[in-house]
Amino acid sequence: MNLFNECTTNDIKLLEDVGVKIEDRECTTEELRKVELQITDFIMSSSKKDISSITKKYNHIFDILR
Repeated sequence: MNLFNECTTNDIKLLEDVGVKIEDRECTTEELRKVELQITDFIMSSSKKDISSITKKYNHIFDILR
């Protein structure tokens, strides 16, 4: 899957906020799993009161990755 083509501009910005650099190329299943883990780590490292709202922001990206 090519995340660059699948993601919106907003999705790409959210991924950059997590530390994921998106390139215009096909990603392996393992690379996609690593992206998912980076997002999860980012969400879980947030304040307890913010986890729900941050998760909602990233739900669209999780849908793409699955």
